[in-house]
Amino acid sequence: MSVTSDTDPYDIVYTNTLKLLNEQPDYLEHLKAILNYIDNKQNDYWEWADVRIPPQTISKMIKYGVVSKVGRRLRVLANKEAVRKAIEDYEIKMYRAISESMHEEQQIPSDLFSVIIGYEDLKEILIASIQANFMGYPTHIMLEGVAGSGKSIFLMELERLPNAVFTTGETLSKAGLRETLIEAQPRFLIIDEIDKLTNPKDLNILMTFMASQRLKVDMYSTKVDMKFNTNVYAAANDLSVIERKLPALIDRFRPIFYLKEYTDEEFIDVAVNVLTKQEKIEQTLARHIALRTLEVLKTKSIRQCINIARLTRVSKNPYEFVDKIIKTVMERQKQKF
Repeated sequence: MSVTSDTDPYDIVYTNTLKLLNEQPDYLEHLKAILNYIDNKQNDYWEWADVRIPPQTISKMIKYGVVSKVGRRLRVLANKEAVRKAIEDYEIKMYRAISESMHEEQQIPSDLFSVIIGYEDLKEILIASIQANFMGYPTHIMLEGVAGSGKSIFLMELERLPNAVFTTGETLSKAGLRETLIEAQPRFLIIDEIDKLTNPKDLNILMTFMASQRLKVDMYSTKVDMKFNTNVYAAANDLSVIERKLPALIDRFRPIFYLKEYTDEEFIDVAVNVLTKQEKIEQTLARHIALRTLEVLKTKSIRQCINIARLTRVSKNPYEFVDKIIKTVMERQKQKF
């Protein structure tokens, strides 16, 4: 499998390593583990137990000419600097390919926002922002409003876009914004409850990212400038917390669109729309779920309706099961006090 020629041994090992990585991408972490051991121990020689790599995997590296035997048990990279350079070039190529793929034009679902009652002007603006992204012009939009104003349903619809990633401010505070961006490479980053993103570091990363559309990523032995084309859509009940901590971030989203609370009738219509069109729930049952959620649970949460609807799929009598779910929720809530 290894390349053999009269060329420089460095070039041979470099080529062999790239061939191995292209055919066996999972070997990337194994090669990094070997280099980390060598660098930390200042010793080029190692055994399979030192680097915690299965012997059969090392045998394949030997066949590719990347690793050489030294006696019965010791092993050594055929040329550690050639392997190091091959890893660096392979990772740069891999991340550039991911970055470039983000610029491929994608389609907007034809029924996007069809479940939402009203807000025709806002729907038009959001669709324009998506189309602008496909042309290479990222834009960012913030929705602010009290619970039950329809923010979440807008974000749920945006989540249907290709290469969209949905998260919450609280989740990002735990996972880290930078890590999320690097791992997911989103074209559309959707953040619900952004007012719960409290880490100043993440707030600053988000502000810089929205303006520059770039991130510096540490690869094995170099920094790669990752380019993005990402719209950020966010929602919050109250932006005053972020305005106090980092007002410049709010400016990245302006103008901010304020949504008024749905009336009871509007909530029921929207909930029925979502449950029938997206969850394929029969209309009478969908209306029953919406009414019980509104009247008994005293909430205008579309997500609550969806969760209840999905639970009914396992029941032979879904209407009774809805009432049982609602009753159990109320009883468990009362036990808290």
